[in-house]
Amino acid sequence: MAKIYGQLEKAQMENTTSDAGSQPKGMITYRTDINQVKVSNGTTYKALIDEDSAQPISNKDIDGGTASNTTRVTIPKNTLANLQALTRKEGTILYATDTDKFYKDDGSTLSEIGSGSSGVNYIIDNDGSAIGSWVTFDDGAVSTPVDGTGGTPGVTYAVSTNSSMRGTSNFLFTHDAADRQGEGFSYSFSIDPSDKGKVLQISLEYLIAGTYASDDLQFWIYDVTNAALIQPAPFKLKNSGIIEKFAMEFQTSSSSTSYRLIGMVTTTTATAYTVRFDNWNLGPQAKLYGSPVTDWVSYTPIVSNSTGTNTGKWRRVGDSMEITGKQALTGAWTGNPYTSVPTGYSIDTTKLPATNSMVGTARYIDASDGDKAYSGVVYVSSSTTFIPMGPTHSYWAASVPVATASGDLYEWNVTVPIVGWSSSVIMSSDANTNVITSRQYTTTHSNAYTMNNSYVKVTFDTTIFDTTGSFDAVTNKRYNVPTPGFYRITTRLRSASTNVLNSTYEAAIFKNGVFDTSIASDNPAASNPITLSGSSVLQLVAGDYIEIYLYGAGNNSSSAITLNSTNLYIEKVSGPAQIAASETVSARYTTAAGQSIPNNTNTVIDFGTKDFDYTGSVTTGASWKFTAPISGLYKISGHVLIDTGGGWEASEEATVFVFKNGTMYARLASVYMQTTHSTYVSLPMASTELRLLAGDYINLTMFQNSDAAITVQTTGSYNWVNITRVGNY
Repeated sequence: MAKIYGQLEKAQMENTTSDAGSQPKGMITYRTDINQVKVSNGTTYKALIDEDSAQPISNKDIDGGTASNTTRVTIPKNTLANLQALTRKEGTILYATDTDKFYKDDGSTLSEIGSGSSGVNYIIDNDGSAIGSWVTFDDGAVSTPVDGTGGTPGVTYAVSTNSSMRGTSNFLFTHDAADRQGEGFSYSFSIDPSDKGKVLQISLEYLIAGTYASDDLQFWIYDVTNAALIQPAPFKLKNSGIIEKFAMEFQTSSSSTSYRLIGMVTTTTATAYTVRFDNWNLGPQAKLYGSPVTDWVSYTPIVSNSTGTNTGKWRRVGDSMEITGKQALTGAWTGNPYTSVPTGYSIDTTKLPATNSMVGTARYIDASDGDKAYSGVVYVSSSTTFIPMGPTHSYWAASVPVATASGDLYEWNVTVPIVGWSSSVIMSSDANTNVITSRQYTTTHSNAYTMNNSYVKVTFDTTIFDTTGSFDAVTNKRYNVPTPGFYRITTRLRSASTNVLNSTYEAAIFKNGVFDTSIASDNPAASNPITLSGSSVLQLVAGDYIEIYLYGAGNNSSSAITLNSTNLYIEKVSGPAQIAASETVSARYTTAAGQSIPNNTNTVIDFGTKDFDYTGSVTTGASWKFTAPISGLYKISGHVLIDTGGGWEASEEATVFVFKNGTMYARLASVYMQTTHSTYVSLPMASTELRLLAGDYINLTMFQNSDAAITVQTTGSYNWVNITRVGNY
């Protein structure tokens, strides 16, 4: 092909119309007025563009068309570390070759596309491909961090090329066989102003190797601006043999955007272990809300002033409980048939138009009159009971709506709001496989059990393991249920003495001090040892307690048996989810024990009767206390009535105090005598709020100086305490 070399002829073209006109196809012309080269296609001229010249794109849509070798857009790529080192440029999309992930640049940080519900992940170095802003620290021999930075740590937190979790890398935390209390790793981050005063979530995946004890590693947030620690919920890392997902929540301050995530060794354990971490996410997280509707659950209602066979069922629908039940009378009513809601729940009367609002319907069937039916409505009578009323506005009783008698039938259907329930709750898709289990036995077997046709409690005094510290082996010798669920209870009892009387023996589970179920029986031949072994699954709620009892038919003092082998195993069938910052934590307890309060002695008040306790956080007895299951802002209120006694004189006083972790926190209520006084003294306590970290505890004490012991009133409705978590720490 011939090539022509030479200077291009210039043409002065004054306006665009001069481009028009017939020109030979292929003619190239240079326009001096716009400094542009054009080529003719035989009818019009088109400009030639220098491909090396930058061409601005403004107000134009880009249509890539069909992908081909000449129509593709390539996103800039490099390793994540190199991308992070670039000058930030808002609106840029980048691809990290080593993490195989896309990132967006908001002008200040790179965020993985798709991380968090809002696309925000404040932990940029999240998968072990680069150490980034992660550092180790030593805050000294402390169980609570100082600030999570500085010092000379012996632990390490490093990038690890490893494919045992996600991708080809993760972070490896190494704890050698030495005491490393107060050491750990941290990550400094800044949040957007939009997330001030908000609840953020941290999630991660981890894999443990070596001898690790649950809760050895704990997590905290340090508010750099305010120099304050924030405890997330939950915050303790549990042991597990598989890859686990762990999620925490915390609330940011309204005055800070600068924080530090801290993972710290809190114990003095000197064992070697490693923990691999991957897939860190920290940011605002989506929560799935919905109205809970549960299956029907059986319960045994209590109908006062009556005898009969009572059966009932209930289920949760949003913030309310639907209850249906009946009583088959075996005798006439002797008064008003006040009917109970299931144990452990209270009617939320604040959600009703009035305290005694109508909440359902009732029916009474008179067997002596051809099963004639009488209709009625049901009204709330207290926080735990309801009562039927007929069309004549008379509460049902012994002769209302008709003369009651054996063989009659009383039925009801009610719907009541329940304290602590909400119609919109967080529906979690994450499961936690932490184990709740306990094993006990008896070290000494000198106790001779004499049953004589009755049940006698078996005592276990030694704990082999107890993952939640729920077995009371010192005072009450029983297992206190820490969280609601299904529990398998297994026991094995074997006697040293022989079956002298050739009697039948039985092992039974008692729930809350009452017989629940028999799990083993034995009737060996005379002179043979007795062996009782069995198990059963019970549905329990937090605050319930379990004991094992032994029964002997005809056993008496002359044939008392001594057990030489006792074992008790308790295991929750499914692992619980750790308590989150958004869950209900509330407890209400009363006392009708008539507790004696000595003169001039600050005495803990034992509110020993549970009304409700959502998290099983109260320990009753002489050292009564509420232990916070998660950190937060808690409100405490209540009332105490002092019975007659004391012989009060002018200037003497009775005071109720709130103690936090054994130290006086607040004076809650006081009564100062102006004159001589010998009747009831009421202390209607005001409420107060206090911040508690998980594990902190509070109790109420009373001080009085009447020169003699005084007694708390024996009517439980006068003496109560209510503790509720009302906000984040």
